[in-house]
Amino acid sequence: DAGSALQLFLTDDLKEIYDLSVKLNEYNLERQAECDKLYKEAKQQLAKQGATKKVIMLYNEEWKTGFVGIVAARLAEEYTRPVIIFAGLDGILKGSARSIDGINIFEAISSAKDVLVEFGGHSQAAGVAIQKENFDKFYSLVDDYLSANYDKEVFIVKIDLLLNHFIDMAVQGYGWVGRAA
Repeated sequence: DAGSALQLFLTDDLKEIYDLSVKLNEYNLERQAECDKLYKEAKQQLAKQGATKKVIMLYNEEWKTGFVGIVAARLAEEYTRPVIIFAGLDGILKGSARSIDGINIFEAISSAKDVLVEFGGHSQAAGVAIQKENFDKFYSLVDDYLSANYDKEVFIVKIDLLLNHFIDMAVQGYGWVGRAA
């Protein structure tokens, strides 16, 4: 509720500040619960279909468009591949795409422009709308584009980056233990 958020910054009334803060916190908790529910459902759907392609695409006509981008970003990071998640209404699927380093998702989506209703975005994120009956064709076109234009190494988690992260954590932990001793 943008009006409540704005009013929170404009008011000097302590009771109104408290009431608005409680209201906004409740909205935020509802939003987080809805997002977590979508994430769980997406993971269940992904477990059934697998993550064997260069791109992950999922849809559910009951999902809310306001949350698909957040979930797409989480899954892209988790599975090291671009993710496009769609919500639907009246035969139109509206999706949000998130990519990974080294892959231009906008170009991949552009390669399938003939089956799109509309799209826009940039190299790391995009919005896209398709007719529901074109979902499988769109999935194939984007996956084929990625397979033809990107080496498989782009889709592999960079172990050296993870290893450096764990080394940094260990050094920091050791430094703390050393000071406590």
